Amino acid sequence: MFSFFARRRRQKLLRQPLPAAWREILERNVAVYSRLSAVERSRLEAALQVIASERRFVGCGGLVITDEVKVTIAAQAALLLLGEEGYYFDRVPTIFVFPRPRADKVGRNVQHGSAFSAGAHVVEEGVIVEGQAYAQGEIRLAWSEVLAGGRDASDGENVVLHELAHHLDGLDGEMGGTPPLPDEAARIHWQQVFDAELAQLRRDLATDRPALFHDAAADSRTELFAYATEVFFEQPIELGEEHAELFECLRDFYKVDPTRWFAAQPADAPFTRPFEAAVPRVPLPSEDDDWEEQDEPEAELPPLETADQYFTRGLESFEREDFEAAEADFDRAVKLAPQDQEAVLYRGRARMYLSDTQAALADAERACRLAPDDLEAIALRGICQVALGEFAEGLADLENAADALDGDLDLLYSLGVARAETGQTAAAIAAFTRLIQLDPKDAEAWHERSQCHAELGDKSAAERDLAQARALGWEEGQKDGETE
Repeated sequence: MFSFFARRRRQKLLRQPLPAAWREILERNVAVYSRLSAVERSRLEAALQVIASERRFVGCGGLVITDEVKVTIAAQAALLLLGEEGYYFDRVPTIFVFPRPRADKVGRNVQHGSAFSAGAHVVEEGVIVEGQAYAQGEIRLAWSEVLAGGRDASDGENVVLHELAHHLDGLDGEMGGTPPLPDEAARIHWQQVFDAELAQLRRDLATDRPALFHDAAADSRTELFAYATEVFFEQPIELGEEHAELFECLRDFYKVDPTRWFAAQPADAPFTRPFEAAVPRVPLPSEDDDWEEQDEPEAELPPLETADQYFTRGLESFEREDFEAAEADFDRAVKLAPQDQEAVLYRGRARMYLSDTQAALADAERACRLAPDDLEAIALRGICQVALGEFAEGLADLENAADALDGDLDLLYSLGVARAETGQTAAAIAAFTRLIQLDPKDAEAWHERSQCHAELGDKSAAERDLAQARALGWEEGQKDGETE
């Protein structure tokens, strides 16, 4: 369940303007960005901000993760989400980034990319891979290929699109070349179209006829879907002319039509600056470095010695909203010092923002036992109880802490919800009003206050607040704690 705490944090993130430096990276490394409509650019920027903020990026083989790496990858991934909202590759736990294509030694691979389930052991040593997508969600990419794919928008090759198409394919539990579709009829049609295309591609390759797709697309329906996704976003006009039914399947799935991005481009105008014209700003390790021997990326941060060191590093991660890293360090601090109440409390906070509400509540209760008068621990316990539907219990804690922690936006929101759910509608309005005073752009606070006004029969106030909520981005059907 995507908790309302995480969604509120995400909404606040999206209200922040895109940093100017990030837009420069987009213009330099994601050539198609300039071809999008204003609405599409806005959607891409929003998805980019969420992906770059919430996904974990790990540099391997000496590559340092910078904003340029994260923004370049996240923006290309966001192209797949232009027609869909609500999913921001939430099931991708980690994106590992290598300097350049590597010889893979852990699973079946192809020249451009690969997809395989956990436990695959077919080995083809010496074959160079530019990216990999695992059934458990992990993504591996070669930075040099990420740049090449992003800076040339019309060559039909993009490793980010390829690997994340594999990921989307696997969201239904199987990477079989058929991603999640609305109904069985759509699924059957999809498979019929792709199987016919696969058979034709194999015939073309056998007779040396030119093909729009990479040779490796003939391996399976799985690979055809990933390679066809690259072509769909980068050579859509050719795809529509030569493979109309396949194009329609992809257009319906991605809910976007990329032909508009290319149709207005003059035939004699270069679409992007050449890849060689811009020197990568992210320093790459020397070609002579023996980084290929690092078969498994080193995902863990360097070990520390004391609980205080882990707590300090955890606070740094927490402040930059890297809650996964923060939770891991706070957890180490707690294991080294089980009575460290502050470490327990902050681990609970990190878990709350990671939507692990039950674990967050357990930490809050433990922190309260270690320091019964700590109002921050009491507030966290109340917030978690409200999130779990325990409104009366949560309300008692929140009322206890409200005066001392008047500026805590999450507390005020939860207090308003708890009061509303226990019939204290006027008091709920007071809580939401205080929250709006502190954060006038909180769309959900405006909506919740609208509901309270409606409950009291104040139709004009309800309509006014609802209009403001909608102006700030609140949409019908959006409810706290709903599964997205």
